[in-house]
Amino acid sequence: MQNIFHDLHDSVCFDYRSSDGMKPEHFHFHSHYEISFVFGGNLTIINTGDTIKTDKPCIILHSPNTFHAVIAEKGARYKRYNMYFDDEFASKFPAEYLNVRQIFSTNFSVTELGSTDVEELMIYIDLIFGAGDNKNRQCLLFASLINKLGDFVGTARTLEGNENVSYIENVIQYIAENYGEPLTAGVLADKFYVSSAKLNADFKGMTSVTLHKYIVTVRLINAKRMLISGKSVLETSVECGFFNESHFIRTFKEKTGMTPSKYAKMFSKV
Repeated sequence: MQNIFHDLHDSVCFDYRSSDGMKPEHFHFHSHYEISFVFGGNLTIINTGDTIKTDKPCIILHSPNTFHAVIAEKGARYKRYNMYFDDEFASKFPAEYLNVRQIFSTNFSVTELGSTDVEELMIYIDLIFGAGDNKNRQCLLFASLINKLGDFVGTARTLEGNENVSYIENVIQYIAENYGEPLTAGVLADKFYVSSAKLNADFKGMTSVTLHKYIVTVRLINAKRMLISGKSVLETSVECGFFNESHFIRTFKEKTGMTPSKYAKMFSKV
């Protein structure tokens, strides 16, 4: 299967799925933390070549920028609630309340659940999905649920994936943390002790996109967030690592069909 980058536009996202099994056409990766509550299905969970199997209800955690997929066998109803959040969301809460690093301590983990656990977690999940028209309430409830995960994750019922990652995943993480800096194949190749040719080939082979296109995509994702938050076009262009304001405007319009200033007016928070 190919690896596909999922551009999750919001700091926090939720979705639900119910089906007779599931076989994705590709692995995916994104810059968000992913929490899956799976309450039905015979599962094979894959993350960066590591595999965990379970036929029990479970909590699945995937750390950002890891390649993953879940396969559910047909013949058993697959039912899951997915929740995603990024570091910006986590930063809004005190670390002693929302200790994300402690919960997401490995690439991924699977915590098997009993029937009482499912009932308890469904109270939170129903409240979160039921508060969709009130984003502030939804986010507060979600933070409470993440905090609650500490009662489950890391116990004897938690199956942890290994810590082995490909160097490409480390490149992806580095880009996520340094997108405002000068980033070229040469710079990154030196950082990770490979040739530019090897880096470009390995990156395209693993992610299905070129390194340059991926860097631009990450910069634009963060540029949209900054524009919505009220930063000027000039500030955004500088902080996102574009050559200059003109280059940023040209690239933004080419990829989105509108100028950064128009985008800010359309989507800025009231």
